[in-house]
Amino acid sequence: MLHNPLIPRRPESDRGWMRDAACLDEDPELFFPLTELINNPQVDHARAVCRRCAVLLHCRFWAIENGEDAGIWGATTAAQRRTIHRALLDEQGADTE
Repeated sequence: MLHNPLIPRRPESDRGWMRDAACLDEDPELFFPLTELINNPQVDHARAVCRRCAVLLHCRFWAIENGEDAGIWGATTAAQRRTIHRALLDEQGADTE
């Protein structure tokens, strides 16, 4: 399991941070655009909501650790999360050498 040391570890089942999410009052469809291109206005709007969120990093790393492969989570697209995931795996591999 990946872990960002900047985020306190919580049990996998603990999703209490979600209660503090800025997206709670938003239409969930906003965060699941048909295309996740960076220049898509819907993606830009969703990411703007994320950027004002107090739990942005919790959300982002939850999505990475749980393999969320659709939607905007923690101001990232699925492609961005895959890139982050690969980088974290590479970093962990370098730490064990």
